[in-house]
Amino acid sequence: MRFSASASLFSLCLAIGLCLGIPAFSVQAASSNNLLARAAQLNEPPPELIRGLRTAEPDQISHYATWLDWLERSPQRLGRVNYRNEPLIAGSRQNIEVSFVAGTDIQPGGLLLVATHWLNGSLLQSVDPRAGNYVSARTSSVDLLPTQTVLRGVFGGRLAGRPVPAFEVTGAGLKAGETVTFQIQNLQVPGRAGDFYLPVYFSAGPNQAFFSSPLTNLMIRPGQLASIEVTAPSRLGRGEAANVQVILQDQFGNPIQAALPSLDIIVDGVFLRRFEPTGARSEVSGIEFTESGIHSIEVRTGGGSSRGISNPIVVQSGTRQIRWADLNQQTILAQSPARQVLNLDYRLRSFHGDDIDIQSKQKLGADAVQIFDGGLRGGGSRLVFAQFDDVDNWRDLPNEMQMALPLVPTDDRTIDSQKLQLVEMVSGDSVYEWFANRLFQSGYRLGLTGSGHSLLAPIGPYPRSALTAIVASGNQSTESALQQKSTYVTTGNRMVLYATVNGAQPGRRISSSQSRSIEGWVQGTAGIERIELVKNGVVVETLNVAGDLSSPHLKVTVRSDSAQKWP
Repeated sequence: MRFSASASLFSLCLAIGLCLGIPAFSVQAASSNNLLARAAQLNEPPPELIRGLRTAEPDQISHYATWLDWLERSPQRLGRVNYRNEPLIAGSRQNIEVSFVAGTDIQPGGLLLVATHWLNGSLLQSVDPRAGNYVSARTSSVDLLPTQTVLRGVFGGRLAGRPVPAFEVTGAGLKAGETVTFQIQNLQVPGRAGDFYLPVYFSAGPNQAFFSSPLTNLMIRPGQLASIEVTAPSRLGRGEAANVQVILQDQFGNPIQAALPSLDIIVDGVFLRRFEPTGARSEVSGIEFTESGIHSIEVRTGGGSSRGISNPIVVQSGTRQIRWADLNQQTILAQSPARQVLNLDYRLRSFHGDDIDIQSKQKLGADAVQIFDGGLRGGGSRLVFAQFDDVDNWRDLPNEMQMALPLVPTDDRTIDSQKLQLVEMVSGDSVYEWFANRLFQSGYRLGLTGSGHSLLAPIGPYPRSALTAIVASGNQSTESALQQKSTYVTTGNRMVLYATVNGAQPGRRISSSQSRSIEGWVQGTAGIERIELVKNGVVVETLNVAGDLSSPHLKVTVRSDSAQKWP
């Protein structure tokens, strides 16, 4: 028996289940699981379909069953979409025309809308044509009445839904084959280059759930050269060769696609050689340092109009290494271009189970990990360094390393200290120091991490992504260093930090002592204003570097615009 034939049939099945003493929710779960198994056979099913099948109320299952039937047997009923636009340039404002050909009749009271990804920050509006992101709609047969609705999912509000402009079909309704034309004026194009989506949603009648048209990706291209990013190893031994990554990028950090200029390599202020890049991303190899200390590498165009200086390079004896990582690079189906960091030594792609189907999960690869959202009583939000299926209780999680995330509060009583090894203190441009301190004050020994993931839509240029520095010794694996909690976090700059307590490095145990001797040093990527020592969430010592009046040194910066001027 197929429960998806109609809503009335599904209600009858629920009633039969109750008469037989079978809980209604178990019948729905069985139906949802069957539909999910069918959806897993599709090539890239819509994310809203997968989420709907996982979370739908009993009276909504028939809608998603119909959607799945159309995808399997008659996808043309979902309509087709065409776009007219000039090439989209990152960070620009442009006009786009979206044409939707209806694949099925839409009754009076049905709604149509164009959506944007929740991470884009380009929320459309239909109120003020003089303001940005204004959308209007027209047809040749019926009038469309501007209104507002709530859309949930990756192209709406991720959790609770968000209000979006929509257009109500009036008159005799819209027939299959008729065209709806959306005009989007002064659209704020996201700053991150790559795939861009403007899907069309429609409901077939009043108060009905939405279908989405097939996804068609537009492409955002990078702008002109604005800066050069130079990334070098944070730590080297004397005489050890450095491989330096060079990225030519626009004002939003996208690798450019324009003509590539010749570049000058300057080491510690001395010209080394000229370099011809092979692409927007290039590697300069064979740079060695024979003297211990702090070094830097500058790369600039011939005229010096664009330049970049590497992160500090600490050259000293020993085998200690600093590996830069992002352990929570979230994967969302049909995701708009999000914050990302290039040239990382280690990265993990994370995903929520509700956002991805079984078939797509199998394609993620070995570097994928899963986020488990258990709610307050279910252990809060945790990243588990593994993939798993059909786990409904935190106690059933596999025996893998876990990282506490600040997305959902964590009930301390649900923590297994043998599994929970890390806590994310910085996420995107949000700092959750209070969250880490709360766990520390409860007695848990955790390593600190940071990631580029954020639940905030970007306003303006994308901020630098938080980074996790993993400090490893010799040939120690990255996983072993993480389990040892040998980490520190920055808000995006590759600062070098070294600190010990009674001679022990972070993550190590020390014997009980009445006194604590804290030693260390830090090398910033720019002038350091102050250094604070924090104990149990309270600042107990401050070193005001910028305000050291006893220092005999005064730093003066003089700048000259090297762009060519014509008389």
